[in-house]
Amino acid sequence: MKGRYGKIHEKSNRNHTVIVPTENVLAFRVQRHNLDHREARALTQVAAVCGIHAQVTSAALGQFWARTRAMGPEDMHDGLWKQRSLVKTWCMRGTLHIVPKDDLDIFAGARRRVSTDRETQWMKYVGISYSDFDAVTHAIRDALEGKTLTRLELLEKISKCLRPKLRLLLKSSWNELLHPASYERALCFGPQRGGETTFVSPKSWLKSWRHLTPEESRVALLERYLSVYGPSDRLEFAAWAGLDPVNAKPTWESMLDRMIEVAYCGRRTWLLKDDLDPLLGSEFRDPARLIPNFDVYLAGRDRRVLTSSKEEHKRVYREAGWVSAVVLVQGRVGGVWSVRSQKDKLLFNIEPFVKFGSDFRTSVEEEAEAYAHFLGGVSDLNVLWSRS
Repeated sequence: MKGRYGKIHEKSNRNHTVIVPTENVLAFRVQRHNLDHREARALTQVAAVCGIHAQVTSAALGQFWARTRAMGPEDMHDGLWKQRSLVKTWCMRGTLHIVPKDDLDIFAGARRRVSTDRETQWMKYVGISYSDFDAVTHAIRDALEGKTLTRLELLEKISKCLRPKLRLLLKSSWNELLHPASYERALCFGPQRGGETTFVSPKSWLKSWRHLTPEESRVALLERYLSVYGPSDRLEFAAWAGLDPVNAKPTWESMLDRMIEVAYCGRRTWLLKDDLDPLLGSEFRDPARLIPNFDVYLAGRDRRVLTSSKEEHKRVYREAGWVSAVVLVQGRVGGVWSVRSQKDKLLFNIEPFVKFGSDFRTSVEEEAEAYAHFLGGVSDLNVLWSRS
């Protein structure tokens, strides 16, 4: 079968494996991440794909901008704190994401415990059990009933009814003991109070959303994952979701009859059967796109296809978990970029990894102009090109 790129999509004799070019895989992922072309999309539609990474607020805003047009800088704020159609909470990998209210049980709920789950390595290392998590979650649910509390206020309330070891662990800035409460529908983020983060009860704040069992949540999350980051495998799914690979196995195996085996770059991976034709027909639209630091596209675990060298990889995936803003060129990282303000001017610095032709440079400069227009409040911009 001939694909978009003039290459043959072969069918292997082993287990009916479909062999596809890497370009199709990248084009498929770019399209599913809504990064092939900026169009008018609702913020809930954008966030429903696989969440918006929200550890850094400006990066979350940039991810929405990269995927939709006709959006104002205040729209994310309004969706979170006025319409409450979006919710900010801990979910995949225990990191902060913004997700649609109605999908709370898919993204956060998939991290709830099921009967077959074993204790994680972190739990064994610090010496706590699932019963300890249950005790903390129960205390948080009671403390947040009808209330909005800062982190300090919440910890003061729940510490009184917890054993000393748990009180000590609660002081961690990583908030590991608070995460399960977000998975169990006991906690989500509320609006800022001054400069402080607050927490609220989803039951009081959101009123209603679509409820799923933990098993249903994991299946739904795997469906979303494969439809955006596929083709992939069980270990990559577990790493992306933040699940123990053993705990992810029942969910993966329950979905195998809906998957087809796909090979690319010599890898054995799987895809939803319904997505095979879209994969084979995928193609790129815009020559280049600017995507912000911590973009969820870069959270996929198959990172070997994104950069061409260890040096480039280190420029993107930096120390302390920092992920750079990148120039996306046909699904791969073509460089990194940064922006800073100087009075009423924005200064963009583009550091390409490859030589850009005039068309690509023009596309990048148009992206920079669109981003400056989105931010507003600037009268001029300057795009500087440098070698990395």
